[in-house]
Amino acid sequence: MLCERCGKREATVNVVCVINDTRVSKWLCESCAKEFAAEGVMAGQKGENARNILEEFFKPLRRLAEKNYHEEQNQKDHFYTDLAEKILAAARRTAVQRQQEEIGTEHILWAMLQEPESQAAHLLLRCGVDKYTLLGELETWMGKTVEGANPASYTKEASAALHYAKSFSDADGLYLISSGHILLGLLAENGCVASRVLARFTIDMNRVQVMMHEEFIQTHALPEKNKFKSQAKKEKAEAELQKALKLLNGFGRNLNELAAQDKLDPMLGREKELEHVMRILCRRTKNNPVLIGESGVGKTAIAEGLAQRIANREVPAFLSDKIIFSLELGYVVAGAKYRGELEERLRNIIEAVKHCPRIILFMDELQMLMNGGDGTMNIANIIKPALARGELHVIGATTLEDYRKSVEKDAALERRFQPVRVDAPDTEAALKILKRLSGRYERYHHVQVTEEALEAAVKLSDRYLTDRNLPDKAIDILDEACASVRLHSSKDYSGQMGDPVVDADTVRHIISQWTNIPLTRLNAAESSSLLQLENALHERIVGQNAAVKGVAQAVRRARAGLKDPRRPVGSFLFLGPTGVGKTELAKALAENLFGDERALLRFDMSEYMEKHTASRLIGAPPGYVGYEEGGRLTSAVKRRPYSIILLDEIEKAHPDIFNLLLQIMEDGRLTDGQGVTVDFRNCVILMTSNACAEMMSDRRSLGFAADADTAVANQKQNILQGIKDIFRPEFLNRLDEIIVFDPLGKKELAQIVDKMLEELQKRLQDTGMSLRMTAAARDKLLQTGMDVRYGARPLRRALQKEIEDKLADLYLEGTFSAGDHILIDVLSGDFSFSRLKEADTENMVPVQEEQNYG
Repeated sequence: MLCERCGKREATVNVVCVINDTRVSKWLCESCAKEFAAEGVMAGQKGENARNILEEFFKPLRRLAEKNYHEEQNQKDHFYTDLAEKILAAARRTAVQRQQEEIGTEHILWAMLQEPESQAAHLLLRCGVDKYTLLGELETWMGKTVEGANPASYTKEASAALHYAKSFSDADGLYLISSGHILLGLLAENGCVASRVLARFTIDMNRVQVMMHEEFIQTHALPEKNKFKSQAKKEKAEAELQKALKLLNGFGRNLNELAAQDKLDPMLGREKELEHVMRILCRRTKNNPVLIGESGVGKTAIAEGLAQRIANREVPAFLSDKIIFSLELGYVVAGAKYRGELEERLRNIIEAVKHCPRIILFMDELQMLMNGGDGTMNIANIIKPALARGELHVIGATTLEDYRKSVEKDAALERRFQPVRVDAPDTEAALKILKRLSGRYERYHHVQVTEEALEAAVKLSDRYLTDRNLPDKAIDILDEACASVRLHSSKDYSGQMGDPVVDADTVRHIISQWTNIPLTRLNAAESSSLLQLENALHERIVGQNAAVKGVAQAVRRARAGLKDPRRPVGSFLFLGPTGVGKTELAKALAENLFGDERALLRFDMSEYMEKHTASRLIGAPPGYVGYEEGGRLTSAVKRRPYSIILLDEIEKAHPDIFNLLLQIMEDGRLTDGQGVTVDFRNCVILMTSNACAEMMSDRRSLGFAADADTAVANQKQNILQGIKDIFRPEFLNRLDEIIVFDPLGKKELAQIVDKMLEELQKRLQDTGMSLRMTAAARDKLLQTGMDVRYGARPLRRALQKEIEDKLADLYLEGTFSAGDHILIDVLSGDFSFSRLKEADTENMVPVQEEQNYG
């Protein structure tokens, strides 16, 4: 490029001057530059002397500039910049809101202060003006309110100020009028409200004009050669950016685009963490933040929130042009069939992003960096050099456990990242998040969500979904509750008006389905069923009124919501002789609560007598066999958090197991071998023991009834005293109740015989046969199998030996076949089996109820 003064030599020096409000920027050769310096301008000439020297030196150039300027103005009209138009529109709105007849200079100045990104606001800030002080001063100068006013024009002073603004734009050689030119126009219009207010703050027009020219020269007044270079550089950068985005689109999502299209949920309650992330991104070194927190706490939402702020221009200038791109490492790994293909993909991505400093990669599941690749090579080894050189800008996200296992072990990788802890919000913060998100779910599902439903979603999910984190689990509950209401309302053809309502009952129903915990409000039928729970249990349990009542009361207390929320539903220790119904009560309770006795989680403590067996319940520690399998007890409760746990023959368990039970009974939780806390607050803990049972195993020698009852009571007290020598005080003190089962007498055993015969009759129905037994046969069966010391189990063995075995032989011999009605009687001191005719069965009853076995 030749010198723009002599036109002969290569231009090497750039000279920018303002002469009579006209900007002149030229490239000069060294000779002309020395001549320029020799004129004294660079030697500190000031005032009229410097002006005259400049006028003379650039006289031919100024004439050329003025000629070009007038030719441009003949072809171009003047326009306001976007911010200037926004300011004038805001000034009009301000006048309308204040019901004033015309738009004055005070309204324009007021609007300038409300647009902090404008040049005018920036100039006022540089002049030391406090925004709120100036607004307060303007408030006192606002015109009078005129009822029904609709301002459509500017005041005389405002019109003159805008005309001055156009003149200042002309003087700068521009056809765009900026907010700075409007500010100069307000200052130039002496006597207007804005000019008088600004004069109180000692703001001088010449000072503002000098600052404007300084800014213009620094940011815009580039020589033609630099303009061409800058434009070419921008075009190249844009081409590189589009090339990189095209490559990245196959491996993730552009969060900025999604934010601009309003396809991302708003980030709520994470302003502190987002501020920390932005500070790290603005650092010179180690500017790669990694979000560390449990699943569902909102790590991804923070990255999306940053993209939303960039889209809304609510970030510092350093981040204003950044593009947040979510790189899915799973997509990068997927489909890499050949050795080295994955590494090649990643190198291409790094190479593309390296030339586009505007792109910030968001890598969720950052621990996958350590897992991909062939052999000893992993993704982290490829990405570390680019991170070290600062060629790659990354935001990572991972859980605390994965960070420790994968990232923290690699010191070279770990020191490239700056951790940002993201903790789960408390219920109050989660409720605020849900309230602000509920509108989106209402619009999507076309439902109405009540305040009570939001509170229930947060509180109940926090209480019952202990393996997940807020706010994710509460949002999922709300989403499914809305979907459930929408689904059922679409099936309802009643034609009801308005959107269906999602209430707290809907939320309770969803959580009940997720956890199998009954949380819905009690209806009349369920209330009646709970009140009659003792009767239902007594259909299987003979006697044992105290035990049945204690368990039923615990279930009713929990179902009514009155139990201690930190402890299990109930913790009971059943004591008594063998065969009196301790285990049977647990099965009956499971059948009544869940409809199936197999819902009972039963653990025989005779299998846990050794020290090492305690790990079976909670899982083996790291490094031991079976670590990945989990514990039998903890895994079962995680799958079914509302359950009945039966620990049979608890006195045989190793003392270490009692230490685990102390934590369960007091705090309702237990940590397994993998460090996961399991919730036991919705479990019923039943423990059985035969300890000290020999003290009350025989009632035959107790004498009269009154004496017998007294003796039994004394024996129970002796048992309760005796177990204090077997179980530790801290264990006994945490039990809700210790129940001593009564030994079974003849009357109870007779009732058990009847129940056993009923069960046998049900099994025979599968073969098409029916069974009838005379009273004499039942008496003989009772006499054969009755042993008070061993409870009901000898009866079961007698029934099996005397009845079931003989029936099986007769059936296989062909004596009986499907459809036969069998009568069991006593003949010659032994059981006899005969076939009944159809007519005889109508008058035959299974047992004689009038018999007295008391």
